[in-house]
Amino acid sequence: MSRQNDQANGCLGIVIFIIMAICTFIAEYWKIILISIGVIIILVCVITWWFRRESSRMEKNYREQEKIRKQEKPLDEVLKNCKQKGTVEDIKKLNALAKETSIFSLEYFELYFSIAQIYNFLDKSQDAQHYFRKVKDMTARFSFEDMQKEMKKFSDKEDFYGALYLYTYLLEYKKNGDIRENPDMYYNRALIYWKTNDFYNKNKAIADINKAIEKVSEKTDSSAKEQLDTYYYTRGQIYKDLKKYSAFLDSYEQIPSNSPLYNQVQEEIIVYKTECAEAKYKDAQELYGYENYKNARKAILEAIKLANEVNLNKAKYEKLLQKIKEGIEQEKERAKEERAREKEEESQRRSYKQRQNVENQTNSYQKRKETKIDITKCSKKDILELDCFDSELAARFIKERDNGRMWYNAEDLWSFFGLDLGNDPVSPLAEIEEKIIFPAKPRPTMGRRLDW
Repeated sequence: MSRQNDQANGCLGIVIFIIMAICTFIAEYWKIILISIGVIIILVCVITWWFRRESSRMEKNYREQEKIRKQEKPLDEVLKNCKQKGTVEDIKKLNALAKETSIFSLEYFELYFSIAQIYNFLDKSQDAQHYFRKVKDMTARFSFEDMQKEMKKFSDKEDFYGALYLYTYLLEYKKNGDIRENPDMYYNRALIYWKTNDFYNKNKAIADINKAIEKVSEKTDSSAKEQLDTYYYTRGQIYKDLKKYSAFLDSYEQIPSNSPLYNQVQEEIIVYKTECAEAKYKDAQELYGYENYKNARKAILEAIKLANEVNLNKAKYEKLLQKIKEGIEQEKERAKEERAREKEEESQRRSYKQRQNVENQTNSYQKRKETKIDITKCSKKDILELDCFDSELAARFIKERDNGRMWYNAEDLWSFFGLDLGNDPVSPLAEIEEKIIFPAKPRPTMGRRLDW
């Protein structure tokens, strides 16, 4: 204990010495300490200000980049499909040609675009994005006339995604009011979308033509009417390609009778409806062969409707319809016979079930009738099988037996319980004798005489 006190006193002495040393240092160097604290505070403020400025600048840059990415999203969606077959050796050759070409020329743009497309084809996404970034930067320098030349070049060599990139740049990214209000720009891009033969792009083509129709509808000159008819016609063609036939016909019907395209459109409608009528007729034949009369009738009625619209000969259609009607009648007769057969089978099942129930009841009664009742160990339920016992007498019987009472013949049982045997006591006594097993009556025993 004294050793621990000595250690504690020693530690306390050291602490007191350190505190005294610090106080002495502060007393002698307090000016230096204050200056140091001031400098530290200033440094902290400067560093904090710098970090805040850098953070604000980085956030601003991020927002700008995000804005650019959002603006360029339509371009990037097109560029990801811009691919050109080639190898790394082809890229090297193109880079060599680019070094010998002016960076402000269209040829330079085409070379870099080809390099980006090859990298995209080779699935080298980082390199492709790097070159596509350069392509986008170069595109910004081109005039509308230059871009039109490039769009034509891309279309002529069937590089449809390249042409789409330039159309999309003009319509979605380059904020030029004159270009964005030009319906032909949307119509031409729609044609390019359609030529890619992609389902998703075909729907985009419909959206572009709808925009073109909306913008040209605002015009009133005669050329605008011709444009509108052309747009409706092309939209109908795309809808037909998408197998949206009702929309296809609706677009064609928008073309007025005074339009130069009207006769051609009507001929195409007749050809289309004729083809549809024949297709429906074949469908009806096939369904009839499978005895699917309901759908066959629906198909042949559609075929007859189309045939009426284009004045086709309906003889074979009506003949097939008659055969289908006969098939429907036969089907109804078969269904009627089937229902009658099922009804008869159900009646037979019910009759059989009733017979089985009667037979089971008879067997059960016969079994109960043939079952013998052992009076020494039977239950109340067993005793109630006898017609001359009711519930009260059966309970009394069980109680008396459990108390040691026993009966050895039918007369004893009858006389003890005073059973109601009716006008004919012979029959109930016979039932008791027949059904109840009585124990043997014990014989009296005599003991042996003892000699004294």
